[in-house]
Amino acid sequence: MGRSCVLINPLLIKTMGVTFWVRRLLAALLLMLPAFAAAQQTYHQTADEAVYREARRLFNERAYAAAAEAFDRFLDRRHRGALAADASFKRALCALHLYQDDGLQQLRTHLREHAGYPGNRWAPYYAGRYF
Repeated sequence: MGRSCVLINPLLIKTMGVTFWVRRLLAALLLMLPAFAAAQQTYHQTADEAVYREARRLFNERAYAAAAEAFDRFLDRRHRGALAADASFKRALCALHLYQDDGLQQLRTHLREHAGYPGNRWAPYYAGRYF
């Protein structure tokens, strides 16, 4: 019988010793530790993402005034990255949909601050459509 039989047969577990099983357990826990650490998010992150999701939902439902307020709440927290760029663009679109006087200026500010945002290719369309 090879060593694999000792692992399968529960009657022979006593011959392996406690340290063998403790080492196996610790190794398994150490291998799983990065998965647990990466999965955790702070309350601040999840609360901000909830505000962003709510703003997107309102925007998709064409409730532009409420969406603009939600995007403003999200952007007031000084976010950076893809969500901030999308929120800034959608906030400018809300202003355009609502025919606000500063809508075109918001769109220009967004284009200046988030030059690499993929949705910028639609900016001339929206600017021409509303002004």
